[in-house]
Amino acid sequence: MWQSIEWIKQNFAVQIDRSIGAASQRFTCGDATVLLLSNSPTEGLKVRFEAVEEAPVIEFAGQVQQQWQQLEQAVLREITPDDGGPAYDLWKASPTALSLPLKDFPLTRIQYTKLRYSKVRSFHSLLNKNAELWANLAKNADYAPDAPPRPGILVVHLFLICEENGQPYLILAQRTNRQSSAVGYHGGNWSASIEEQLQFGADEQLLDLKFEDAARRALQEELLGSQASEASLLVCALLLERKILNLAAAVGCRTKISFAEIHQAWQQSEDRDEHTQLIAMPLTLGNVQACVQSNAISNEVRQQCLVHPDYQMIFEQNQVWQLHPTSALRMVLAYAMIAKD
Repeated sequence: MWQSIEWIKQNFAVQIDRSIGAASQRFTCGDATVLLLSNSPTEGLKVRFEAVEEAPVIEFAGQVQQQWQQLEQAVLREITPDDGGPAYDLWKASPTALSLPLKDFPLTRIQYTKLRYSKVRSFHSLLNKNAELWANLAKNADYAPDAPPRPGILVVHLFLICEENGQPYLILAQRTNRQSSAVGYHGGNWSASIEEQLQFGADEQLLDLKFEDAARRALQEELLGSQASEASLLVCALLLERKILNLAAAVGCRTKISFAEIHQAWQQSEDRDEHTQLIAMPLTLGNVQACVQSNAISNEVRQQCLVHPDYQMIFEQNQVWQLHPTSALRMVLAYAMIAKD
C-alpha cells in the first residue's frame, strides 16, 4: 500500500524547503527535495529522455568562473593517468529541462545534453564551496524553461528491500573511500542502497534509455549479479540532491532472495569494491524515524541489523555511520512502500 504525502509528513516530520525555488516541490527529507511522487506502489513514473544536441552551459563572472576552472583542472589531474594518457573524463547525461506529467498526459519528459564528468563534478564542488552561488541558483531549481542551464548528472538512487522470516529488511551499503573528495561523492557514507549514473556507449549514445535500465545494470554490477533480472523495479520519485541541485530518480527494488544470498552475490559482483560492507536493517517505522532524525545509523538501530559473520569485525570497528545525503528519503519511501496502515 503506497502512503500519501500527508502520511509521510505526519510520520517523518518532513517539510517544504523554502530555500529551494521549485514550484513542484512536494517535501524535503534530509538532503533530498522531492519534485514528483508516483501514485501507486505498482505503477511507477513514466519518464522519457530527449537528447538536446547543443545546450548552453551556465557561466559566471570574475572570481567565481575562475574558481570553477581551477576546480575542473583539479578533477582532470585526478582522473589523468601518470603515463600521460588521456583523462578518464566520461560523457554524462546532464539534464537541461524537466516537464512534469499532466492528468491527461501522465508522461514526464527530461531533456538532457552531454557534458564531461570533470565539468559537472567541479560545478558540484563549486556549489559546495560557494553558499551565495548555491542560494541564487536554488531560487530556480526545478529545470523550468527560464532556469539557468546548470550542469548535472542524471542518476538513479536505488533502495533494495529483501525479506527474512517474512519481515522486510532494507539493504544498506557503506560507500568506499577509494576516490578523492575532488572526484568521488560521499565516501564512507551509508547508502540505502546504491546509486548509478546513466551511461553512454562507445558510439556516444545514451545506453540507459530508462531509469529502470540504469537501476537494473547497477543491481547486476554491484549487488545481485545474474539474479538482478528477477528483482522488481519501480521509479517512485524524482528528486533534487539538495546540496548540489542535481536531478535524480528514486527507484524501489524488491527481491525474494535472502540477505545471505545478496551478500554472496555482492562478493562475486564485478563492482563489489564500490562498497566496504553491506548490512540489512529491519524496515520498521521506529528505525526509519531514528535514521531520518539523526541522518545516521544509531547504535540502537545497528544492534538490530543483520551482519554477515565474515564482516562482523569490520562492522564493529567502523566509526562512520553518517547516511548518504538521499538515504533518509529512500528509507522513508521504502517504508511507505511496505506499510500496511
